[in-house]
Amino acid sequence: MFATGLVYLRGLDFGPGGRLYVAEAGPGGDIVTPGTCPGYTSPFEPYHSALTARISRIDRAGRRTTVAGGLPSARDRFGDVLGAADVEVRGRTVYALVAGGGCSRGLESSPSGVWRLDRDRGWTVVADFSRFLAANPTAAPPDDDFEPDGAVYSMVGAGGRLIVLEANHGELDKVDPAPSSGAPRSSSGSPSTAATSGSWPPA
Repeated sequence: MFATGLVYLRGLDFGPGGRLYVAEAGPGGDIVTPGTCPGYTSPFEPYHSALTARISRIDRAGRRTTVAGGLPSARDRFGDVLGAADVEVRGRTVYALVAGGGCSRGLESSPSGVWRLDRDRGWTVVADFSRFLAANPTAAPPDDDFEPDGAVYSMVGAGGRLIVLEANHGELDKVDPAPSSGAPRSSSGSPSTAATSGSWPPA
């Protein structure tokens, strides 16, 4: 056992000095909600939600410290948890991929998407996937388990961009994390769906 105290471990990345950064989905919380999306009922409700997901850093001795918390976390009726899904470290900048937010989890003011950690340990949403997915639907969205806020689960840096995988809508999305743009620029469906594209912010 190298490190303990992690709550629903998800993705990880190495930062400066060989330190390991870990995304933790968190335990959900005490906000019990069927979701707040207009005209939508989730097959996974009720969600137990709160801002309890976090990013941790683990040193070479296996000691864990919290880099920053306060990210959306939601536990569904089956006990599965969505929260911080992945982390990408670029120099001194930390990006978190958040899957636990949005109106379908009763956290409409805290969307699913890419969040950037600021110097004051607060968070800035640089890519609002809850909004982007609504404005840029795939050609054949799923019917029985459709989630308006999607299910982002993996993120990797490439060529100055962040590449994000999303499972529920079947998308591969590209995000420009620059402060002036900070947005998914295009998305493509799974092999069984047609590609879609959109600018940011959506109209």
